[in-house]
Amino acid sequence: MTTRRLAQLEGGVAPRAVILQWLEEAHAFPTLPHYLQWLLGQPSDRWPFALLPGQAAARVRRAMREAREIDILRAAGEAVTETLFRLELVLLLNAVTDDRQREAALRYQLLVAQMGVLAQDPGMPDEADPHASDGGPSVAEREAAWRKAVSTQVEDLACAEEARRLLERRYLDGHVALFPGTADRWEATRDAVIEGASLAADVLGEKEADAADDRADGAEAMRQAGDLADSARAATLLYLGDSSGARAVTARRLRTASRVRPQ
Repeated sequence: MTTRRLAQLEGGVAPRAVILQWLEEAHAFPTLPHYLQWLLGQPSDRWPFALLPGQAAARVRRAMREAREIDILRAAGEAVTETLFRLELVLLLNAVTDDRQREAALRYQLLVAQMGVLAQDPGMPDEADPHASDGGPSVAEREAAWRKAVSTQVEDLACAEEARRLLERRYLDGHVALFPGTADRWEATRDAVIEGASLAADVLGEKEADAADDRADGAEAMRQAGDLADSARAATLLYLGDSSGARAVTARRLRTASRVRPQ
């Protein structure tokens, strides 16, 4: 195996191995805040941003001990950058998932309350609707809007989950990035939203055109995954002092967003 090939191999293997070992240890805690609280009582050299890059570099050096020093340094530098990137990505995925879960839970509670109002008399004729006479939405219009909101929430959660899984497959060998408690809350909220959509069909009557689809939009999931990866990459470059590189990543994200923005 050539020195260049060995350097490329170790530069990719070492970060994955180090991050996956760290994930196994960190996931002994239920959530990221619990883990961070524990870290505060540890020596600063045990914190992951200080510890893991050195472990990755050491793995590279051991594997390439017969190579030239310049090649070792190049491969070790790449391994450090990729380790920091994966660490940043794991932290970002946990934070973003936690935020989205909280928002989704609140939206779901609101939709349930709205369904209760609509279900009181879903067959009420429009002319009896107190809002119909003053230009407000009719019962049928409010029901259609509610169905659309339910369908959109189901699809949004599916996209967010698929985006996370795409990143986990690419950068974490398919291992789950989420801390156990965060994963449990996400799954509970997702299942509740899907169940709520099914219940709505029973209470309000099923309409084929408005049925919620829990399959992710592949293109949107890819876009979200790209945005998350770019955010983690830009943060990593800033951490390493490469502000121009971080700006380049951000500029690329903005150009991509402008091309796909709906007209």
